[in-house]
Amino acid sequence: MTTLTRSLYFLLFSIATAANAQVIPKVTSGTVVIYSNGDVEKLIRKSSDTAIWEDGRKRVYERSLIGFYGDRVETRFPPGSTTITRRTDEQSLASLIKGGAGNKLNFTVVRDRDGSSSQRHWECTFNGYTTATLLANPIKTEDYTCARYSLTKNSGLVVKERREIQYSNELHLVIWERRTRPGRDASVRTIAAILPPKQATIDAIATAVKNTN
Repeated sequence: MTTLTRSLYFLLFSIATAANAQVIPKVTSGTVVIYSNGDVEKLIRKSSDTAIWEDGRKRVYERSLIGFYGDRVETRFPPGSTTITRRTDEQSLASLIKGGAGNKLNFTVVRDRDGSSSQRHWECTFNGYTTATLLANPIKTEDYTCARYSLTKNSGLVVKERREIQYSNELHLVIWERRTRPGRDASVRTIAAILPPKQATIDAIATAVKNTN
């Protein structure tokens, strides 16, 4: 491929990409996000360190804005039927990104459900900043790799789950996530559509979900 041909190819590719790109909406109360696996979540409200989301099954999530941590509280429908709480020292979590690319952090999450508690041990690595693609637009993300593990007497450290995460601090959303667990197929979830409050009608949501299939 000659230099001229290569330049023409990239020009045409850029034009095609721009034609398919959508403006990334601001994520405000009432915004609906549709994911590649068909999940639907609506933002109820957001504060300086917390976002409250409701999914299609009326489950409500109190979600940390620390990209690799996720849900603090999950309340299932009907209200009061089941509440799952995840607790950890979030101030220490904030130190991970401050350490720069390659920084690692080990932490324990206490999970409370139906009167019983369990502990889950994690190690997360901040891989640095990268550029992901959202709605055919480039967007800056924080890149994390996390592993959940247990400590056993016979086998030592056993990895139970791995997660690769691209998180947008601008939108406070996980743009891309790959999850792997031993003996199971890997699952990947990306954002398929973002509907601003005025566009988040039942028909628009149904069409966006249908397009993920």
